[in-house]
Amino acid sequence: MEKFLRDWRQDALNKAQYDAAIFIGDKLLALTNDDQDAFWLAQVHFATGNYTRAQAFLSKQDLISRNPSCRYLAGHCLIKQSRYEEALVVLGERNPTHLISNGGSNKRKGQLEMDDWTYLGMGAGVAAAWAAGSLKGLGGRGVMGAVGAGGVVGGLAWAGWRFGVNGGRFKEKPKEGDL
Repeated sequence: MEKFLRDWRQDALNKAQYDAAIFIGDKLLALTNDDQDAFWLAQVHFATGNYTRAQAFLSKQDLISRNPSCRYLAGHCLIKQSRYEEALVVLGERNPTHLISNGGSNKRKGQLEMDDWTYLGMGAGVAAAWAAGSLKGLGGRGVMGAVGAGGVVGGLAWAGWRFGVNGGRFKEKPKEGDL
């Protein structure tokens, strides 16, 4: 039942049916008394532009001290109300980078590696086609074909190197102070 109500609330929110999302969210919170359900109800109030109500709701439920998402939303509500000093008290004065997950750093490394291998393959494809003399008479189409084929070969070479040779793992760099 709770999953059904959560899905319904989210669907109503996604379709900008805010009154329905508030009604469903309120009933769901009464059933579960869950912090995430309370956060989403406050989020719907925020989406309607009712920043005062969302802020009061977060404060009344004492969600600001228990949940970082609620703390951020409360700060955002205060900023929308031009209550900047109070927002600084809620959010703190330092940049909240500690709230940001860094789980995607290996994805970024992998993307940058693949880009490098692909560009290298593109250049090698054009150089090989030029050296073989196969670009004569084809003009731009020949160059583009060589770039495309080289890019595919570069991407496949990266996949073989990353997942074949390295087993899909990245070497960890030693941190400062480590021996």
